[in-house]
Amino acid sequence: MGRGYHLVKGEPTNEERARYDRLASLVTLRGSTAARTPLDAPLAAWARGVLQETFGAPPIVIRMMGGSVPTDKLVGALGIPFVIIPLVNGDNNQHTADENLRVGHYLDGVKTFVGLIRKAYPA
Repeated sequence: MGRGYHLVKGEPTNEERARYDRLASLVTLRGSTAARTPLDAPLAAWARGVLQETFGAPPIVIRMMGGSVPTDKLVGALGIPFVIIPLVNGDNNQHTADENLRVGHYLDGVKTFVGLIRKAYPA
């Protein structure tokens, strides 16, 4: 690892703490398998159409997003496709001390969900 650290698996023992001034623990991550709905799938086209109708302009479409959302579990359990529609501002620093959401993005999120629900369940 370098930089003067001694690398250990798991929680350092008292012996390791006494022996080494600088310790670093290996982190084992358990994640999800990637899942993706094709951009030309009916659900994706429907969502794009709702967003364009709701906001009067075509949405920005991103093919893939990283994150820890366990979409593979939902897709596997329900057997249906999904789309993720992020509502946050670009500098919100999710899950950090300075995480934030601008009021305008919140209001656009409400408008987004109203548009999606109205289209899915017309009166």
